Amino acid sequence: MSAKKSLAVILRPLDASTDFYRILCIGQTAFDFPFTEDEYQSQLRAWRCQAVVAEHDGKIVAWLIGERDRDSFDLWSMAVEPSALRAGVGRQLVDWCKQAAAEAGCSNITLKVRERNLSAQLFFAACDFKAVKVLTNFYPQKEDAFVMEWAVPGVERQPSRSATQIYRYDDDGFID
Repeated sequence: MSAKKSLAVILRPLDASTDFYRILCIGQTAFDFPFTEDEYQSQLRAWRCQAVVAEHDGKIVAWLIGERDRDSFDLWSMAVEPSALRAGVGRQLVDWCKQAAAEAGCSNITLKVRERNLSAQLFFAACDFKAVKVLTNFYPQKEDAFVMEWAVPGVERQPSRSATQIYRYDDDGFID
């Protein structure tokens, strides 16, 4: 299999009033269980929301939505349209996220990936994210989620459980 040529994109802040329909369409094709319009609207209205789109030739081909907390950046969702997959666009979005988290003084970036979404797990592992927890039955379809994390270099981390061990939480939120 030959590698796709890297796609040159422009990253810019997501404008919910003009970009909403396009991110919704990309999400519909990218996910088995896409978020609803209300879920997107709710996330984009959050005051700590940070969102960016990737444009190629004036067309949005990918997006990333996250939420910055006092010490962490939660990568809520990201999607790349099929024609732009494996062309470096996702990596550019993750690099933007890493830079934004570092500039905000966050100690880490966290995200959740469906247990069966091996391509996303491998992608984020290639971007230096580590699996740190398993959330049992996290998704409405009773599917587990892997919590993955990237530590921002040079930022003091809050004391927490060892990041080298994966913890499995049951439905009540307790460690098995």
